[in-house]
Amino acid sequence: MLAAQKREQYKINKYEEHIGYFNVDYIPGVGRQLSADLFKPSESFILLSDANGHVSPDKFELWLIERIVPQTRIGIDKLLADMGLSEYDELGILKYTEGQHASDTCTIDFSATV
Repeated sequence: MLAAQKREQYKINKYEEHIGYFNVDYIPGVGRQLSADLFKPSESFILLSDANGHVSPDKFELWLIERIVPQTRIGIDKLLADMGLSEYDELGILKYTEGQHASDTCTIDFSATV
């Protein structure tokens, strides 16, 4: 991982159980980078981590794509306005939906940084 100027961490939960962290790194010259680390893998959790709990960027990107409405969706401007967003922002959408998806019971707790 590149040295981050600032890192925010939020809890990833399965049901109400804390199973890992959703990381938002703000890296100078690169921008915002999203990642995840799990300390308690779950059979129903789509992210498969390595022995250290780190989730590969490819698998994490797939997990995120399923949870973020695509920019090409019909009516996206109205949907974004309903979410309180003035422009398409993946992190803003995740915060609004708490990362919920119909295929699993995982959520991201954005109520406070860790």
